[in-house]
Amino acid sequence: MNEPKKKRKVFLLGAGAAMSWGGPSTAKVTDLILGKLENENTTHANSQFTNLIYNFLVYKSSQSPEKVQIEINFEDIISVVEELILYYHIPIEEGEKRILPHFFDLKPDFEKDLEACFSNGDGIYENLVDSLNAILRSIRLFVHKYSRHLSNEDSKILPCDQHFDLCEKKERIYLVSLFNAWASKIGLDHSFIRSYTLNYDKLYKVLFENYMQEKGKGADVQIFQGFIEKSPDANQILFNREQNCHYNLHGSTYWHLSNHKESYGLEEFVFELGDFPYLEFTEEQSKAHIKLEVGRPFVLSNIIAGYRKIQRSFNTPFKQMHASFEMDCLQADEMYIIGYSFSDAHINSSIRSAFIGNKKMKVYIVDPSFNLNSFNKLVTEVFPELFNEEKLVNEGCRKEGIYYKFDKLFIFPMKFEEYLKHMN
Repeated sequence: MNEPKKKRKVFLLGAGAAMSWGGPSTAKVTDLILGKLENENTTHANSQFTNLIYNFLVYKSSQSPEKVQIEINFEDIISVVEELILYYHIPIEEGEKRILPHFFDLKPDFEKDLEACFSNGDGIYENLVDSLNAILRSIRLFVHKYSRHLSNEDSKILPCDQHFDLCEKKERIYLVSLFNAWASKIGLDHSFIRSYTLNYDKLYKVLFENYMQEKGKGADVQIFQGFIEKSPDANQILFNREQNCHYNLHGSTYWHLSNHKESYGLEEFVFELGDFPYLEFTEEQSKAHIKLEVGRPFVLSNIIAGYRKIQRSFNTPFKQMHASFEMDCLQADEMYIIGYSFSDAHINSSIRSAFIGNKKMKVYIVDPSFNLNSFNKLVTEVFPELFNEEKLVNEGCRKEGIYYKFDKLFIFPMKFEEYLKHMN
């Protein structure tokens, strides 16, 4: 007897999906690199420098003619540091013009404020690379704190950091049991797991593997994360559509930036997969850059944050993973969007393609900040052309028990942990 055809379940995981496991919110990472958090087991970045950038960006936002209130976070700070790296440290080719960072024109005294942060006798901007490293290292350590795991008799997924106490370990065991029960309930045993995260960790890769092992699928269950041994495998990412996968659309702290000019010939720097987070860049690696558009280089990093995400996503293996996400959106039977705020236009574009071209797909959104106002914003600002206006007026978004429903869209206004409890 033939086995039933496997369903394709796509998971899109944002910051909110990691918070139940100890993951930091965007606001918490921002406070960390601004030096506002105390007693954290991680190294703060140059807080004078990061606060200078943060305050400038708040000022810049207030001067916007649109008068739209923008919440500044760590991603914006990283973008400004990278622009400064490009401006002061990346050599330009003959005949090219150096692009002045946009904020110099807006606030002329910014450069003087910058000088005050770095006046060390060796040159004002000698430590810009070090400052970028400090910011990225703070983020990596924060992510590392909740994304490392070990196996023991009680649970396949526990924090191995000594700072976690017994209560937190018991909570993790409980969360794993809830996750596994939910995975079984939604039919993960008979599905292709197509997992995509906007975070910089491999938390859900471990969770899905743990679930498959619990189900007796074998002790060596591996969910493909885009690399064969250490190197990215573009063919597998793009063309093996019938395998379980977990892809980091915005990069990972586990990706290492390596200089392979002699062996690869085409690209001087490439990403390799490591067993542990990549905590430090060398000065050479910190200044590594790539130019996909004339006159618009960008700093290479194992995480994509801030501005110009679309341009930066066109580098390997980012572009193949994004293409895979687009294809999965068009082929998915079900999509689970967990802890994502719909703030990335390039991600929304792929979801929009699914709404247009994949009529069979059901979409489940888990978002504690959801209410009817946010639903109206979703259908009028994020996906304005997708929802039948007559149906929207006649039926609206109605509440059915613990969730809201509109057509094939199901929205659960709660944290992921609360959602797991309700589903079980």
